Amino acid sequence: MRMGFAALAGIFCGLAGFTGASGILAAIAFYIWSYAFAKYAFGRLFTTPEDRKKLYKTGIFSYILFWLAIWVLTYNFALTL
Repeated sequence: MRMGFAALAGIFCGLAGFTGASGILAAIAFYIWSYAFAKYAFGRLFTTPEDRKKLYKTGIFSYILFWLAIWVLTYNFALTL
């Protein structure tokens, strides 16, 4: 699920032509959106505070790397059009 949001964020940032801080802020917004979605969809499964923290932190490094790769590829592809 997080990788889907990372792909959406990367495609959005690339096609919108975001560079620098604006792209990073968009990725952070998508990450927070993915957390809210996961909390809504799977919130019943995570009842203790440790579980909620785990839900927030799980996959953050993979999210950043995947988002960055998709952003770079989409941005460069959009420049060639």
